[in-house]
Amino acid sequence: MSILRALARKDYPTLRDISNYFFEVSGMYERLCKYFAGLYRYDWYVTPYVIDDSAKDEKVLADFSKALDYLDESGIKKLCNDIALKVIVNGCYYGYIIDTSRGFTFQELPINYCRSRFKVGNAPAVEFNPKFFDDAFPDIEMRMRVLKMYPEEFAKAYLAYKKGRLNTNLNDGTWWILDPDCAFKVNLNGRDYPLLVNITPKILDLDEAQDLD
Repeated sequence: MSILRALARKDYPTLRDISNYFFEVSGMYERLCKYFAGLYRYDWYVTPYVIDDSAKDEKVLADFSKALDYLDESGIKKLCNDIALKVIVNGCYYGYIIDTSRGFTFQELPINYCRSRFKVGNAPAVEFNPKFFDDAFPDIEMRMRVLKMYPEEFAKAYLAYKKGRLNTNLNDGTWWILDPDCAFKVNLNGRDYPLLVNITPKILDLDEAQDLD
């Protein structure tokens, strides 16, 4: 009945927990999530535009090759498939773009410590609660090591949080607006709703029917 109540109330945190639980214990639910995540092939291609007619062919081909190498090293197909699976299981995905000379990747951010209440242009603005580092890593040494693994902006946010420079609301938490050029959010239809969580009661009914057999 708790599943039905969470569905009726659209309790997103509880629905995420339910979805993750079934993803771990139900092979049927896991296969369905992975099937929908992999429906799209995530193929990509690069179209070069030459804006200077005096550019030599060798220069154009060299730059084109660099762009291809950069995107190949980024592993776009796997990144997109991983994000799609997270969106299906959790209802949304928060990430932070990390750009290097070899390629780019995404730092996944903890959903329960992120939110998006407004947009910058057409993209959601991502707010992050630095309290995540205190809650997730009670050991100070480990916390500092983890902070160094995150982009520099997160250390700034944590330092501002510890010095009390961020507005704190006991009910609302403490939030830092991340760089909109780097932080992003992905969901389906503008809702943080796990796509397949509605079928979990049916999976329980099926399990009970099999037990009866």
